Amino acid sequence: MIQGQPLIYGEVLFDTFQDGVSILGGAPFNAAWHLRGFELDPLFVSRVGNDEAGKKVFQAMEYWGMDTRGVQVDSVYPTGSVNVSLQHGQPSFAIKTQQAYDFIDLNEVISAVGQSKVSLVYHGTLIGRTHSSFVTLQGLINAVYAPVFMDVNLRNGRWNLQNVTQLMGTASWIKLNQEELVKVEGFGNLETVVEQKAAQKVRDRYGLDFLLVTRGAEGAFLINEKETFFATPSQVTELVDTVGAGDAFTSVVILGLCQGWALPLTLHRAAEFASSVCCIRGAITSDRKLYERYLTQWEETNNE
Repeated sequence: MIQGQPLIYGEVLFDTFQDGVSILGGAPFNAAWHLRGFELDPLFVSRVGNDEAGKKVFQAMEYWGMDTRGVQVDSVYPTGSVNVSLQHGQPSFAIKTQQAYDFIDLNEVISAVGQSKVSLVYHGTLIGRTHSSFVTLQGLINAVYAPVFMDVNLRNGRWNLQNVTQLMGTASWIKLNQEELVKVEGFGNLETVVEQKAAQKVRDRYGLDFLLVTRGAEGAFLINEKETFFATPSQVTELVDTVGAGDAFTSVVILGLCQGWALPLTLHRAAEFASSVCCIRGAITSDRKLYERYLTQWEETNNE
């Protein structure tokens, strides 16, 4: 079990679908939202524009009972947005540049953290896509004495290999998918690479507590110093889309770290919750009953 408040750092944005519907998203925001749904109190750190979209972010967070002191307001750049297109439920993202979340101010972050005890720092790779945002992220990691959970999200044209590998060197835990495992370490191609051996090399190279590799419909596996654990996804009764499924998975892994769950149990629960998110539109939901159902189910399992 890790004591303190998880600091979830990175982008908040609106996913705009082809039919014009816009839904709050961004991997860090999604993870923070789910953690709050599971009755944790994460400190979400980001930056929004001084615009209507930014106001909606604050309204949604306040409605959900989230801590808003880490969200900055930018007077120049707009609240983040992404155009999402779907093919057979699989999302493709057109990510805009020069968004408010690219300009998070480190001094404001440190002020927001204050004297709070931080249990861990979570971040993805998109938040370090520019030189200035990369420097700010490094400054945060150095300023907050807490282990780092890094979520590798390699969006086309929005990442730098040197920066990504440098950040991997500061992490205790890393999550990535099959294709990202190949890209960041140059293991040839997805068809020829032996995933578990490649993952073990990465874990050993960076001295990670564990490396988590997600495999889409095939589930995920986790490698630590001694063992490899596997997770099989639950059957999706009615697939809507897979937007945010990985973030849902991540949120439960973070929850498991904070609660001190055994790794096999954590993986099973993460896969189960990620499958549920595939049955809703977008990455998050305000249906508290979904979280209550899992909390009750998990509590009953803990007491067995």
